[in-house]
Amino acid sequence: MYIYQNDFMKYSLTILSLVLLPVFHFAQINTCDNSSFLCNKNPITVSGLALCEESHAGMNDTSCIPERPQAYGKWFKWIISDGGSLTFRIDPLNPEDDIDFAVYRSNSPDCSNMNIERCMASGINYSLSLQENFPCMGSTGLRSQDTDTREDLGCLSSSNNYLRPLECATAEVYYLLVQNISDTTGFTISFGGSAAFLSSIEEFENLPTMKTFSITTIDKDFCEYKVLSDVTERNKEKITVFPNPATDLLKWELESAMPVSEVAILNIQGQKLILSKDTNSRQLDISRLAPGAYILRIQTDKSYHYQMWVKL
Repeated sequence: MYIYQNDFMKYSLTILSLVLLPVFHFAQINTCDNSSFLCNKNPITVSGLALCEESHAGMNDTSCIPERPQAYGKWFKWIISDGGSLTFRIDPLNPEDDIDFAVYRSNSPDCSNMNIERCMASGINYSLSLQENFPCMGSTGLRSQDTDTREDLGCLSSSNNYLRPLECATAEVYYLLVQNISDTTGFTISFGGSAAFLSSIEEFENLPTMKTFSITTIDKDFCEYKVLSDVTERNKEKITVFPNPATDLLKWELESAMPVSEVAILNIQGQKLILSKDTNSRQLDISRLAPGAYILRIQTDKSYHYQMWVKL
């Protein structure tokens, strides 16, 4: 595939929309293992849902959301930087849809050992009238005035589609599965409470050492990329990348004479594809990369600096 001059603008606009707008689009089967990593409590919009895996071998309880032939939803993951309460509200884009969710606390850095903390499976009971089903449709989540931790299938008289907030401790890992039982239409999530999510490399490095797990490199890179509200604005040093678009070699220059410790190429998901400690040559071999949009990350002794570019 070849990309011409006009396509460079298309890639630039695509990257800009990915960085500035917290909107997720999904086309492949979503599993616990490829959960979207949340680095802050900003509102999230999921525009549409793909097939998702409802259970995982690491779950200690799979009774919350029953297996369905066609289940559409999304997995999320976050790590607590500051302990406290956590609430959230999920609003389906179609107000009449039935949204289920399950929150798991992991005892490892992945999905291998998860305890269920909240289970919301209430929904439409076809033996009841629309008015009787109304409390179990539409918005759902965790809120301070509720005390229960689970609502099972059906729409019981005690169901109201909301559960008790989480009380989170620093360095705990959580997974959230959200499913739309009615359709493939998406939803929005807004978070509240006093707990905070990890959002930077510095916070990862300062996690309590008594915890038995470590943070994976992919999580660190993705979180570091995702929290950038504007890559250009966050750069403290001007980076020159040439040629851009590039084909085989990508050359770079840093405006200041600040020492550089490493240079990396990230994809638009924030995953590290190339890492080089050779900072004297000021160039990287990119011949094996597929055509597309990428981010150059330069690490100095004080911080990271970023520049977007395109591979032809």
